[in-house]
Amino acid sequence: MSTIQDKNNEHFDKKAHEYDNIPMAKEMTAKASEYILQEFAASTSAEHVRNSTVLDFGCGTGLAAFHVAEKVQHLVGVDASSGMLAFLNKKLDTLPELSSLKAANKIHTVHHLVSEASPLPEPEFSKYLAGENGGFDMAFSNY
Repeated sequence: MSTIQDKNNEHFDKKAHEYDNIPMAKEMTAKASEYILQEFAASTSAEHVRNSTVLDFGCGTGLAAFHVAEKVQHLVGVDASSGMLAFLNKKLDTLPELSSLKAANKIHTVHHLVSEASPLPEPEFSKYLAGENGGFDMAFSNY
């Protein structure tokens, strides 16, 4: 029997390749990521922002993740949709404007759906969820 989570993931897996073409998604994500960065910068020093490790929970195709990752040291993107993460990683691999993020190894992605049966991701990905310094300096979700 399919759960609502399964249906949601199936929907986003199918829509991943066209998600970035939705004008409202792009506009809202751009505004939200800018606001997230402004609030983070207002709460700490510029140096701390530059050296921070950030969690994007529900990162999808990376619309917010790429914008935030430009300003921080490291970003971990988590999403339940393997299709959305595959599209995010494809963009990292192929888009010239993202080459500096890829070269600096600034973004790691983790496919995971938190559920009662699976509260934590596979061990090889759990290291990213601990953050580089044992945690995250900021976590956000645009979902």
